[in-house]
Amino acid sequence: MKTNGHTMTLDMVLEYPKVLDVEGKPSDLDRGDANSSQKWLRELAKNPEAKVNCYFTSEEQIAYLMEYEGFEPMVTNPKTGEEMSRIKDGNEDFGIGKYIQLKRKLNDIKEYKDKKGEIKEMDKGGVPGVKVFKDDAFVDYDYEELGPIGNGTESKVRFEPRYMRLEALGITNLVEFSDTPFEEDDF
Repeated sequence: MKTNGHTMTLDMVLEYPKVLDVEGKPSDLDRGDANSSQKWLRELAKNPEAKVNCYFTSEEQIAYLMEYEGFEPMVTNPKTGEEMSRIKDGNEDFGIGKYIQLKRKLNDIKEYKDKKGEIKEMDKGGVPGVKVFKDDAFVDYDYEELGPIGNGTESKVRFEPRYMRLEALGITNLVEFSDTPFEEDDF
């Protein structure tokens, strides 16, 4: 676990990683649907986003996140007005079964005032950095060579806890992608 004041890095397990800019292929950004009757899907079609469920691997990680100044553990659902926890219960097979969802918009211009009081712009968007540990070093993820990222992949995850904004993934144990549902053996 590391923090630098704005970002935090945790060893986590990934589920439904949509973090690569490979249009139309598994692991592609969430691109929504321009023809949907739902506004949020039409908005995604205009401004795609990276999205991934990141599973904690220990209760200590959750405590570490909860102590981070600026992290809001509860959020209000804009559709229902219901207050809910950012830390959700999920698949018991991944980490400790609790996760957070991290996102990053492709285009995300933020305004801020500098020390002189002047309004400036900063681009906080773009595809998150994705690297994979190979031959004793992290190297850029090569989709053509490695294919899509599968559920259960282990990764170092760097994110901004205040905004729940994904910065980068450093994949340490890549799980092969499978689009067939898991079936139990009959024994």
